[in-house]
Amino acid sequence: MEHAITRRIRRVLSSAMTLAVLAALVVAVAGLGGTTVLASVLSDTQQRLADETVQRRLALMGEVVEAETGRYVEALRLVAAAAGTAEPLTAAAFARMVEPLKQTHLPGATSITFLVPATDAQIPAVQARWRARGVPALRLRPEGHIDEHIFFVLSQDITTGAAPAPGTDLTTTAAPAQAAAEARRSGQVAVSDAFHLLGDRDLPAERRQLSFVLTAPVYGPAEAAGGHGRPLAGWVMLGLRGQDFLGAVLSRIAQGADVHLRARQSDATLATVASLTTSAGDKDLHRSVRIPVAQQSWQLDVAIARTQIPGARGLAGTAVMIIGGTLTLLLAALVFTLGSGRARARAQIQAATADLRTAEAAARRQAELMSAILDGISDGVGVVDARGAFLLHNPAARAMLGTGLDAEGIGSWQHHYGIFTPDGAAAFPTEDLPLVRALAGEHVEQVPMLIRNPSRPEGLVVSVSARPLQATAGQSGAVAVFHDITDRARAEEERERTAVRLREARDELAASKAYLTQVLDAIDVTVITCDADGVIVTPTGPPAAPCPRTAGR
Repeated sequence: MEHAITRRIRRVLSSAMTLAVLAALVVAVAGLGGTTVLASVLSDTQQRLADETVQRRLALMGEVVEAETGRYVEALRLVAAAAGTAEPLTAAAFARMVEPLKQTHLPGATSITFLVPATDAQIPAVQARWRARGVPALRLRPEGHIDEHIFFVLSQDITTGAAPAPGTDLTTTAAPAQAAAEARRSGQVAVSDAFHLLGDRDLPAERRQLSFVLTAPVYGPAEAAGGHGRPLAGWVMLGLRGQDFLGAVLSRIAQGADVHLRARQSDATLATVASLTTSAGDKDLHRSVRIPVAQQSWQLDVAIARTQIPGARGLAGTAVMIIGGTLTLLLAALVFTLGSGRARARAQIQAATADLRTAEAAARRQAELMSAILDGISDGVGVVDARGAFLLHNPAARAMLGTGLDAEGIGSWQHHYGIFTPDGAAAFPTEDLPLVRALAGEHVEQVPMLIRNPSRPEGLVVSVSARPLQATAGQSGAVAVFHDITDRARAEEERERTAVRLREARDELAASKAYLTQVLDAIDVTVITCDADGVIVTPTGPPAAPCPRTAGR
């Protein structure tokens, strides 16, 4: 019968386990499928957010670069307009025109110069004219034999030592010469191809940067052309170093992105003018934007790591997969546990109940043993809690103290139990009681005191030791052990009294001996005292013969 019941229970448990496994599998498949779909949606959303964030940042960078270059173009136009209205334009007047431009922060700007055209035949007259206008050391140095040269005649440094020497022929340098030709043709500010500035060619290679020049035409008064439009008087040219410009303009908004400034050259190639690398590591998002500058366009390339974009680090999908998978597995495990754990729970409850009963019986036996030990020992034991309320007095303690009821409050202990100093002359100070000191954390050893109350009128001398109880032991407070030392104390008192009497007798004997010696010394008779062996003990008076017993030997 018992075996049949066992087999039936096993079959029921097996069926329950099978159903639990199937339910757990259904939950796991549904949960993991939903988690995968949600993670995919979040990943796509994050990808879109990352793209939009990079595009917005790129657009912002493009707007900043465009606005900054626009500021340079407008500044150059103002200087060109001022130079065209000056009559005549001198070195001093040009310096006054450029001074406000120097004080305006123009990142990357190197120098601003004024250039004039001249044929070979015109060179002496042009040189003399500009020497008279404030450049006395000017010497025009033409390069080659061409129809028209372009010479630097006035210059003002924005960055020290960046301006080309006055008199230098610009036509031998293709990029700025083309910019001057484009400015003359269009009548607008023109930007050159990227090249190394004339003033930078003597720098070490690692310090040279690809740069640009912005060139604006300067027109003289219309009267000088006989009323047929305004004649070209020259050009105003501003040098711009690419790396210094990019670093100053975009370093604060790059925020972990690598930025490259590229310029489209006249031969349709792209030249990398400047680069800004703000962090190491691979960049997996790349975007570009075109920026119009004068008659040309620059290209700004941005590369940034997805992990550098706030809110688009690609972790949400992974986190959802991890959290969703974990929750799904936990839910499946919970379903399995709930479906199959009832029998196990019942067995565990029974086992726990049996263990609890065993522990309770052991604890009861331990308590009974401790109670029997406390009731059987001859020493008194008292236990108080942290507030001084008595929790325990064993029979020996109650017999020694002689009171049936415990005192309420530490302040009443001395009066209630009749606690005095060992000689009984004074009440024992409450703060020096062993249990009080133990409550304060002290370990007290063998403190004698006298217990005298109506139940103990003759008095009982006890020795008390006390220890603090820690809260980790289950109860904070203190415990004291009383040992009756009345007989030992009285024996000590009797011994002291006997010792006193012996000292008094010894003093009296010494006094009597001294008195007898004085009497014998005062009489005129020889007295000899001998012991039983005939040895003289005390001779007095004139010398005498030895004791008869001694002489007979």
